[in-house]
Amino acid sequence: MRTPSAFLALALVIVIAPRSATAQNAVEDELFGAGPATGSAEPPKVDLRKKPDSIAAFKDTLVLGGRLRWEFLFARIEETKVKKSPLTQNGLLDLYFDSRPNERLRAFARGRILDQKPATTYRLDELWIKWDVARTAFFTLGRQKVKWGSGTFWNPTDFLAREVKDPYANVDERSGVTLVKLHVPVEKQGFNFYLIADLQDAVAADQIGFAPRAELVFGDAELAFSGHFVDGGEERFGLDLSAGVGPFDVKFENAFTHRSQRVFYEGELDAATARLPTPKSRKEDWIRQSVVGAEWEFKYSDDDTAVLGAEGFDNGMGYEDRKLTAYALLNGAAVPLYAGRRYGAAFLRAAKPGSFNDTTVLLSGLKNVSDGSAQARLGFTWVVLNDALVEASFTQAMGKGELHLAMPDDLRAFAQTPAASPELRAAVGAVRRTDQILQLGMSAKL
Repeated sequence: MRTPSAFLALALVIVIAPRSATAQNAVEDELFGAGPATGSAEPPKVDLRKKPDSIAAFKDTLVLGGRLRWEFLFARIEETKVKKSPLTQNGLLDLYFDSRPNERLRAFARGRILDQKPATTYRLDELWIKWDVARTAFFTLGRQKVKWGSGTFWNPTDFLAREVKDPYANVDERSGVTLVKLHVPVEKQGFNFYLIADLQDAVAADQIGFAPRAELVFGDAELAFSGHFVDGGEERFGLDLSAGVGPFDVKFENAFTHRSQRVFYEGELDAATARLPTPKSRKEDWIRQSVVGAEWEFKYSDDDTAVLGAEGFDNGMGYEDRKLTAYALLNGAAVPLYAGRRYGAAFLRAAKPGSFNDTTVLLSGLKNVSDGSAQARLGFTWVVLNDALVEASFTQAMGKGELHLAMPDDLRAFAQTPAASPELRAAVGAVRRTDQILQLGMSAKL
């Protein structure tokens, strides 16, 4: 069951912040969205060959830092008056410890404290150690972040992720997963090969997942083949392509899933006859998910450029029917942005427009083509005092469906009948249509 806050958090879009022009260490870049892309070289090495023999030398091998963020969110719910709109306040503190005893050994830990009324929660996001063998093969052991896929809004080939990425988030706030990763780069050709043991959900040896990946570069094109397999369980295969075609940057992702462990639903939802959709297995099917997108950077003045982008998602795991989409979301059998059968999105981003060199403006639209719901959003970010970021955005939801948090009338009516379970009744009652969202936030490095 998902609460309205969970739906809002996943449906929101946050503007992409510009990269700071000041020098930053590799960890700060990674935390603030300017880190190396998947498949890039290993992080810059620190030349600390000598074993530390004093307190001062030891301090040089350990870097401490973090990020502090406060966010305020106002949501206009159904017919609620503006002054009665709910206010959500979130405080977020990220702290990291990065130790490099020598140039071939690195240990990293990052924790998170979330202050969200009525409770404060603590979470360990990353905890890993990295080393190399003969400077050729690189191993990373522990809880770590790995992101696959070139799509902006959707990444069906991101097989190792347990959470859906917020496609517009300035920082990827998903937790890492427990892995043993082997990375073999071939620098001359620009190729990267990975073999990963996925330990995140394993409680026995036969539950360990294995994920191979090959990243190949041919001129202006980058091609990746990936997979994820569990003995007797789900099989997933992926193809990811990004290439420059004339003035366009074209992206393509294609994922196939066999023996899916997900529960699917079919049939009708009818309050008058107390009929509910029935569970259905698709383990024998090969389920396809495809993303196609393109971006175009163009000049609109002598000194300024903007980026126009569009993306489409054909989701074989989603539903065409609005009632089935809502029912699957309420039962946790689908996640937002991956519940419908077909989606589309577009954006226009202008960084440093005119004389506003610390500002980024983003206009975006997101639509669930299957159920007709949509969101339009205008967002701004400002870099202040070099190391702080201020964000403001306004979102308008439209249509009746997932992106408007609009519950189908038949489902609301069924929830009031004796045939509805207490869990379903509570879930339906907790979801209220959200018309507008105003979001304000500020973050700073520590």
